[in-house]
Amino acid sequence: MLTFVSVLTERSKDGHIQWLCQCSCGDVGTYLATRVKHNRVAGCQKCAHALIGSKVKTHGMKNTATYSSWSSMKDRCTNPESKDFARYGKKGITVCDQWLNSFEQFYKDMGERPKGTSIDRINNEHGYSPENCRWATHSQQQLNKSKSCLWLVNGVVYKSLITAAAAYGVKKQTIVKWVDGWTDKRRNKTWSPKNGCKRLPKY
Repeated sequence: MLTFVSVLTERSKDGHIQWLCQCSCGDVGTYLATRVKHNRVAGCQKCAHALIGSKVKTHGMKNTATYSSWSSMKDRCTNPESKDFARYGKKGITVCDQWLNSFEQFYKDMGERPKGTSIDRINNEHGYSPENCRWATHSQQQLNKSKSCLWLVNGVVYKSLITAAAAYGVKKQTIVKWVDGWTDKRRNKTWSPKNGCKRLPKY
């Protein structure tokens, strides 16, 4: 049902070669070359629906980081066999219906997953939905964890160990040593808590 027209110079977001093809209905669209070559696309989506009678997934993103995040999100919330189910699905963390039933809708709402990020719930007590999710780095997610501590260093409260260390230009373990008064036996040096250095519960 597809007729090859030309090769596009621009590749897909995940680096695949794209072809411009015309469906027998007259519709012209962009398709991943590998999907056309291996007969994994039966014409445009409109014709495929009519031919097969069900939705055909033609996004071609199954092997991308974005799709992996979507799949893992669903698995930990709905699959009792998942190693993470106890911390998500069992605790009542859900995926909204529009995302649960459609990767395309998830992609439309969230966009491409930026390198070095993963999906993060803004409010950890609520489930996965467009209004409660973002792509966030590991550091950003650490700040957002409900069990994170606040760090009081010389009268200033920091939201995380990372931000406290950055403010003083030291390693995270140095802040911990200031707070806990650890002893470095190798250098025979004792780290005494600085005035006003302590952990605070995060409410």
